[in-house]
Amino acid sequence: MDPFDIQDEVNSYLTAPIAYKNTNILDWWQLNATQFPNLAIASQAILAIVGSLGENLAETEQDRKYK
Repeated sequence: MDPFDIQDEVNSYLTAPIAYKNTNILDWWQLNATQFPNLAIASQAILAIVGSLGENLAETEQDRKYK
């Protein structure tokens, strides 16, 4: 993996048009994974962590509600 290729990919991502606020982020990454392959892989890891945190917070709220 060439660091210059990754830098070019990041620069391309940063200059890409901004998605609408109501855009589904998972759909956006699926559509743009070929244009930003390295960032798409990183986004999968980040979004998986965020998703699992949300589930844990929801369980915690429900646990408090029934105690």
